[in-house]
Amino acid sequence: MKHPIRTIIIVALLVKCLYLIMGLVFGPEGIHSWSDLIAIFNRNDTGWYDNIATNGYARIHHIDELGKKLPDGTMIQSSWAFFPAYPMLNRSLMLLFGCSFNNAAFTTSIVLSLLHFLLFFSFTKYFLNNDKLALQATILYILFPFHYHFSVFYTESLFLSALLMAFIGVQQKKVWWSALALSVLVLTRPNGLICLLPVWLYHLEQEGIPLRIRNYKIIFRHSLFLVLPVLAFAAYLYYQYEMTGYYNAFSLAQKGWRKSFVFPFKALFNGASFEKQFNSVYVIIVMLYAIYVTKKLPLSLNILIWINLLLPLTAGSTVSMSRYIAVLFPLFIIFCMQVVPKIKNAYLLPIIFLLLQLWAFSYWLSADPFSY
Repeated sequence: MKHPIRTIIIVALLVKCLYLIMGLVFGPEGIHSWSDLIAIFNRNDTGWYDNIATNGYARIHHIDELGKKLPDGTMIQSSWAFFPAYPMLNRSLMLLFGCSFNNAAFTTSIVLSLLHFLLFFSFTKYFLNNDKLALQATILYILFPFHYHFSVFYTESLFLSALLMAFIGVQQKKVWWSALALSVLVLTRPNGLICLLPVWLYHLEQEGIPLRIRNYKIIFRHSLFLVLPVLAFAAYLYYQYEMTGYYNAFSLAQKGWRKSFVFPFKALFNGASFEKQFNSVYVIIVMLYAIYVTKKLPLSLNILIWINLLLPLTAGSTVSMSRYIAVLFPLFIIFCMQVVPKIKNAYLLPIIFLLLQLWAFSYWLSADPFSY
């Protein structure tokens, strides 16, 4: 393992090849061309990103067009529930090269997932101060059962690339990296804005600045890198207002998915379906582990974990929680730090993770709710 970057890239690309093989063998539709093959990564909500990249956001003339439940039980849904960074990135490639959404998204999925894994390795190497363990953790991170979402046409890899770049910018004392990365982050998913808080706290921790009132001048000076992402988010709010008449169109659009604010723990076991029961148990296990390792992480990373655990649950459902938990990369690093040195067979855990990931990916191929 003298060349960790090369090793990470090879492992990641080999896993992607396995996805394509599974698509050929188990895909529900006939595969007759390259376009058919890469379409296996276009499932579930990826159709909304396709629509935004192809057609842009629609102008709204009435609030009900954003999202509403009709008397007959059907739902009005709109693209405004989805943030623009990822679809606009793909739209840029589509316009530049004259290609389809699937070709553009497949290209960005490869680039962004590899970038994401390399940034994870960089952060982990700094955090653990152990190159070998950081590489082992990164390989396990690539192979973790639910991390196939990093390779499909979703926002996960873009979101985590931006988030990790923000933390690495702080580590390397290049906060302008963090400012640019956070500007992408807040335009990728709604929780991006809230993630400014743990990055800001991490910056203060790295600089050794205590959170005290008498330090307000120096704290203010070290907070200026947040101005750019806040302005980027404000610009998007204004754009929503111009197009829909509502600054919070993205929030109002959630009604189309039956989402409304509830106390987080009410979302657990809220439904008898397999995916909701499984995700509820999974969330509880992750919460208990987060509590167990609290003292091994700084305040900033603990806050990152808990806001990204609890915020999705306030929508009243555990659907997609196996995907959202992927943001909790500090927990994964601690898990590897505790578990990997104790396993004598170096190949055991990677093989188990890979087999479980391919099993989980089979649900994605059939667009089963378990893969949402």
